Formats: sequence, structure tokens, C-alpha cells
Amino acid sequence: MFIIVFPRNVGKEYINYIYKDIDCISVGEDITKKEIIKIQKKKIIQGNLSPKTLFNGGKKLEIETKRILNKFSKKSFIFNLSHGIMPGTPVRNVKKVIEIVRKKK
Repeated sequence: MFIIVFPRNVGKEYINYIYKDIDCISVGEDITKKEIIKIQKKKIIQGNLSPKTLFNGGKKLEIETKRILNKFSKKSFIFNLSHGIMPGTPVRNVKKVIEIVRKKK
């Protein structure tokens, strides 16, 4: 069993969670690439596509999804949103993200 924590809106405090007895840290949009890479040396990262980007869809959704995958999937990583799906998010946008993530395998 894995333990995943989502310390929402903690900014630079994410790094302190690498010393906790957890397996995975779910990160939001308030973390830098440098901090994520540092955390990935010790823990699995989950995140961090913006729910707004998912909601809006289009080319920006494709670009941002690929950017996140390219930057973080070389180490222990779970692709996810930085927070929950917004009400009214088009299902086609969710399907597009799933398609992009599965192609990355």
C-alpha cells in the first residue's frame, strides 16, 4: 500500500515532506521544476496539470501535458491534475490527456 499526500498550497514547504514517512507527494501549481526534481530523488511525484488547462482544452492542453511528461516522467512520477476536475470539464479534453499520457509510455 502506498501513502500519497497532497499538501495543498504549501509553496516552498513541499521539500519538507521528503522527510515524512510517505511514498508520494501530490504537487500543485505552486512548485518549481527545480523543487520537483529535488523531491523526485527521494519520493514519487504526482501532478500537476492545471484543472483550468484541462477545462479549456485545445493546443495549450496538449502542450502543457507533454511539457509535464517530458520534464518529470524520467523518474518516479504519476501524471495527475494539480487539483480536482472542474465541473463541466469536457470529456473530450480528459480523453485527450489520457491519449497523450498513454502514448508517452
